[in-house]
Parts: sequence; C-alpha cells; structure tokens
Amino acid sequence: MHKVLLFVLLIVSSVNYAQKEGEYNQKTWIGYSLDLNLPKKFKLSFTAEQRFNDGFNKVDKNFLQSVLKYKSNKFLYYGFLYRIAWELEEERRLNRYAVFTSLNLKKDRFKFSNRNLIQANIRAYTRENSIRYRNKSKLKFRLTKKFKPYLSYELFYRFDEINKISNHRAVIGSGYSINKNWSIKVFYLLEKELKSDHNEIEGVIGFKLIGGMKI
Repeated sequence: MHKVLLFVLLIVSSVNYAQKEGEYNQKTWIGYSLDLNLPKKFKLSFTAEQRFNDGFNKVDKNFLQSVLKYKSNKFLYYGFLYRIAWELEEERRLNRYAVFTSLNLKKDRFKFSNRNLIQANIRAYTRENSIRYRNKSKLKFRLTKKFKPYLSYELFYRFDEINKISNHRAVIGSGYSINKNWSIKVFYLLEKELKSDHNEIEGVIGFKLIGGMKI
C-alpha cells in the first residue's frame, strides 16, 4: 500500500511543479485500445481517444488510430502508424502517417524500450504539412503481478523553417491488469512546448482501457 501512496505522491508533485513553470494548461485524455496478435510476428492495434480542455469542460479533439508492428527479433520491432484526428472547435481534420522502430530490453522486473519515430502531419483543410522526429525512452517496473508503474521521456524535433527541438514530454503512470485480456492505464503527462517568446506547459491526466486477443 505504501508503494501505491508513493506513486500518487509523485503525480501530485509533478502537477505542483508544472503549475509554477510557464503557462500551464490542464487537459484530460480518455482512450480505448484493442490489440490483436496476428500470425507471422505481426501485431495490429486500434485506438479511439477523446481529449478535453479544462478538465472535462470542453472537447478539444477526437482521433482514431491504427498501428501495425512487426517483431523482427527478440529485441526489435518495426511499425507503421496512421491517425485521423478532428479538432472540434475549429472543425479541422488532420491525417498523421508515421514509421518507427522500437528496441525492447528486459531484465528481471524491469523493461526498457526506446522508440524512434518519423511522423508527417497533413491538415486536410489547408494541405499544410509538417514533419517531426520523436525519440521516446520508457522504463517499466513489474511491482506486482497486476500493477506495473512506468516512467517515460520523449523529445520532438521539428523539421521546417524552425529545425529545432520543439517539445519535451515526460510521463508517469501505471498499467493494471484486470484479467488475462483486459487492463487499464492511468497516467499523468507533462509536455513543454518551446516557443520564441514563452514556454507553454500542458498537463494531462489520462485513462485508457486496453483489450487484447490472439488471432
């Protein structure tokens, strides 16, 4: 029990820190995901997510996403991602295409992963596009059979007239296994967007229900 309380304390401390640094915006993300283990080392996942501004007061955007991964060997995955998102306030639609590699290492109760991803965002209403490189490192710890807390850090590099690191993202969260096929994930995310005149900090409380099956 004291380990769970420590985990909650870390999240509360992160919120307090964020509110003191830069312009702070609080959001909530709620998602649902289905993972399908396919033959020939392939894995397909579908995600639907709704994102809110100011807690649950206003819907910011909805998105649907599919990811296809291939397990090359014990440590390495390759993947392709497609996402379509609707920004409801502006009635805008965005398409995202991405390719990535993921390195996964396990040692006792620890699991470390590093993902390198290149994404292209295309806004349907203007045909404006942007390309970003993202590097994400994640450390997960199997605290109990059902409770698996994790930490992650991700940086975003923007390729355009800026050509520099544009965002930093840190996450503390945990997965909890409900049964063999279902689990839930709860997390707190801090993202700092670096702008020329000021920094914006986004705090996100997130919840995701995850289902899995083998085909």
